[in-house]
Amino acid sequence: MGRYESTYFLSPAQAHITWILKGVDGIEKDYEHFSPPFLLALDEVYNKIRNLNYRYMPAGTLFPEEVQQYDLYIIREALSNAIGHQDYRLGRLADFDKMLTNKLPQVLNDKQRKNKVRNLLQKMRRDSLVASKDQTWYLADS
Repeated sequence: MGRYESTYFLSPAQAHITWILKGVDGIEKDYEHFSPPFLLALDEVYNKIRNLNYRYMPAGTLFPEEVQQYDLYIIREALSNAIGHQDYRLGRLADFDKMLTNKLPQVLNDKQRKNKVRNLLQKMRRDSLVASKDQTWYLADS
């Protein structure tokens, strides 16, 4: 939640908030990453969220009321809870794959890169550096 420089201490966790816009078909159309300090990034993330106006007719009146679909307080609370209660020691297999495959030489094809990452993670598990359950990897307690 603090300074940008502190993201080093969260490694290998991805220290950013990612906003993704998906189309009706589920295909990503746009994305943006927001870096720490997360508390200051909340407003930027909120501005990216489509918060449509909703009109309804209350009983006993001829004039519609207009409110936003989501209250600012609710969205800020949800984002704050997600940031504050995140266990940064966790990492999904996809996170490790993404982080490590970019570091491997370009002469390897995709299958070779995935095998290298899998072998590395298995070696780290045997050496008690990481532990896994389902698709989530944990840094071993030191």
